[in-house]
Amino acid sequence: MAYMRQFKQDLLRYDPSKAYNGYTLFAPMSSNDAWLIDMEGSICHHWTTPFPPAQHGKLLPNGNLLWPQKAAAPIIPVGGTGSEIIELDWDGNVVWKHEDPVINHDFVRLENGNTIFNRYVKIDDDFAARIQGGVPDSEAEGEIWDSALREIDHDGNTVWEWVMHEHIDPVEDAQCPCCPRSIWGYINSVFVMKDGNVLCTFRFQNEVAIIDKASGNVVWRWGKGRDMGHPHCVSETDAGTILIFDNGVHRRSIHRGAHELSYSRILEVDRNTNEVVWEYHAPNVFDFYSSICGGCKRLPNGNTIVCESTRGRFFELTPEKEIVWEYQNPFLIPRSDYWGWTMSSCVFQCHRYAPDYPGLAGKDLDPAKYVWPVQIDETRVSKKQTAFDRLERLGY
Repeated sequence: MAYMRQFKQDLLRYDPSKAYNGYTLFAPMSSNDAWLIDMEGSICHHWTTPFPPAQHGKLLPNGNLLWPQKAAAPIIPVGGTGSEIIELDWDGNVVWKHEDPVINHDFVRLENGNTIFNRYVKIDDDFAARIQGGVPDSEAEGEIWDSALREIDHDGNTVWEWVMHEHIDPVEDAQCPCCPRSIWGYINSVFVMKDGNVLCTFRFQNEVAIIDKASGNVVWRWGKGRDMGHPHCVSETDAGTILIFDNGVHRRSIHRGAHELSYSRILEVDRNTNEVVWEYHAPNVFDFYSSICGGCKRLPNGNTIVCESTRGRFFELTPEKEIVWEYQNPFLIPRSDYWGWTMSSCVFQCHRYAPDYPGLAGKDLDPAKYVWPVQIDETRVSKKQTAFDRLERLGY
């Protein structure tokens, strides 16, 4: 496909002595591409996919790309929907596929080869009438949908399923008053914990939760009354704490006394005490904000990699909140039908893999074999010139 190069310099910052060195996978939304880059921002591998992602892809330990994709038009008018999950080998051949017209947002490949993924389910009219909150008359063609988690084996058989509205209350867990009633609950992140239980987001309830996989019971919830604003990513760290990407949309209470102020932050929560033990927001809070999507993961050296989705910006933080690696997605993708966007650099999440990750063993990662897929002057400019260019774009 055709691309427009957004910046002359995509690697913005890199301190090799402090960063967790490895390879970063990302997939621009609305493009049929997944890119693997090194710490210098050079392309080391590229998959051309049959269809755009149903948000993002992940590199498996066998070197294959697991890729939910938008292979058909969505059957419901809600966000993040795909129609199938495929597995591509290193050379881009499809080696596995599972079709589901309501798959969305996130997924996990388990060690036993099973796959857990998000999907939408329709809520019956009687239950839907009891759901409180949301913008009046904003259902999806008169209906309300809910989120579910499904686990399938390699042959596509369902071996476990969890439906959100069977476990939370339509009154106590009312919809955000500023959001549509088309989706109630809205799980957009799923993570399997070390003990096998499932960690996920309840976006429109501004909470994250742990589901006991054996019983289906929600055994831990966090976020209510904590000033969260529609989180999009949650995971467990090696230390057992919970890491959350808090987008900052529709916060109920006031942070620093400014009603208008929307900004994103990363929260680390000790689930034994329910207290925030680490938090990051930009020193100038306007410098870090993604109203939708977003990702964060704790790296083995204690750093945290963050995806500021709407800007297509990835950065790595030390525990002291120093940015030691920063990269700007250089691809602008045409999007004429998405909230008025005509071009987008949006990336749902990025993923960092160590050089000794099993999926990279024996792979040719020489960046010299790749050139940019557009005819463009590839002369690298100095950091000083890049700064001048950015100031000029800002109108200075």
